Amino acid sequence: MKLKIFLSIVILGISLNADAQNVVWSRFKFGIQASPTASWLKTDNQKIRSNGFNLGLKLGATADYYFLENYALSTGIGFGFNHGGKLSHEIGGNFLANSILSDSRYNSATGKPLPDQVKIRYHIQYVEIPLALKMRTQQFGYMRYFAQAPIINLGWRTQARGDVYAENIDLKKENIKPDVNPLAISWGFGGGAEYDVSPSTSIVGGLYFQKGFFDTTKNKGNYSIEDSTPQVQLKEESKAILNAITLRIGVIF
Repeated sequence: MKLKIFLSIVILGISLNADAQNVVWSRFKFGIQASPTASWLKTDNQKIRSNGFNLGLKLGATADYYFLENYALSTGIGFGFNHGGKLSHEIGGNFLANSILSDSRYNSATGKPLPDQVKIRYHIQYVEIPLALKMRTQQFGYMRYFAQAPIINLGWRTQARGDVYAENIDLKKENIKPDVNPLAISWGFGGGAEYDVSPSTSIVGGLYFQKGFFDTTKNKGNYSIEDSTPQVQLKEESKAILNAITLRIGVIF
């Protein structure tokens, strides 16, 4: 009798432990993504206009923790390549005050080193850590639909290059890292669908929008007032916000 009771307790313990493990592991989903991105910069200064977008890529790993069956906290780590865009400056100035351009004619801290109508394209790379609330539907056949909102994204600048275009100027991939803020914080939202290709693997597709909270540029330079004698120098204090649309393509396990 004692042996039967002991065996029953052991079997019950093994069963409960297996069920607990299934619950724990079913709460976590991991994945990878390779997602094309279109990004652009927009300022609050009418003299500095958005003049083009960058095509880039996000690569990284994702993790979802489901605290309820269809509600999860999402995070991960990724690399954002070629974020930024092109800005057109109606009035010239020293907009890359901390950077040393390869053409020494445009490195002076005074005067008007970059002329009127100069265009600067920013190519920025970030290491990114997102945090989001994920909500998904019940499964319909092989499909589930989901939304993520809000998404708070922390980014650390790892590289910044710039192209400078103006009359008699054509500089490519200049190192402008000192003139780009090292920290980028943004908010966003997105949604999409998961398609099951096996009981444990799904293909993910979705569309996301991202908008920065803070200025992308450091604004350590100045610009020149037109038609003034002597020439008046004012601090360049515009706020350039990074925006992006991402086509999420990934696999979760």
